[in-house]
Amino acid sequence: MVGIKDVAERAGVSISTVSYVFSGKRPLKEGTRDKVIAAAKELQYTPNAGAQLLRGARRHILALSSPIGRSTLLSIYSRFFFETVIRARKYGYDVLLLAGQHEEKELERVVESGLVDGVILLEVEINDTRAAMAERLGCPFVAIGYPENNESIYSVDIDFVQMGCRAVDILAAKGHREILYIGTVESEYRRGANFHIRLRKALSDQAARRGIIFGAIAVFVGGGSWLGCWGSKRRALSG
Repeated sequence: MVGIKDVAERAGVSISTVSYVFSGKRPLKEGTRDKVIAAAKELQYTPNAGAQLLRGARRHILALSSPIGRSTLLSIYSRFFFETVIRARKYGYDVLLLAGQHEEKELERVVESGLVDGVILLEVEINDTRAAMAERLGCPFVAIGYPENNESIYSVDIDFVQMGCRAVDILAAKGHREILYIGTVESEYRRGANFHIRLRKALSDQAARRGIIFGAIAVFVGGGSWLGCWGSKRRALSG
């Protein structure tokens, strides 16, 4: 996406000069203004006039970035969404939901336009491309999940590694020597679904350390209800 920096480089002026051209805050030489307008047209850059005029002021809007996929369990998804909205309202913030499948472009657009003050990430992947955008966009990011590329963001998550190890230890203490883990649909692991990967690996590694036979199968758990999830598990166990 073309930004104000690109226009400044093409016109051979500073970023602040480009900002002054579109905000009208300071008088500029006609030649300078013409160069900036020409560069903007050439690059097909469309300034957000409201954002330019209000630059520096808080919008009190947070972006919640969470692409909805085929395997998204809607009952859990909606709980995260509504709790985020309720908490944000306590601080006087509204929440803008970004739920499309091309999240990077949408996220870049709303941040570059100055529409939001911060970003919350759901459906976090192991190597999440949205997390990599945080430093470049210069906007506060918080991930509900723990991506590997977490240098520029804050992360909040459950310790799934400890959870997996503890689960194996409990079963081992009860004398079980074989464990079957029923996880999510296999495509979720392939796309890098964060907590699914961490939990399955933790279970497998701890089982190996304890000398326990470990098996894992994947079932489809989408469809928006725990009833559908439980039905999938029953079919998997009976088959």
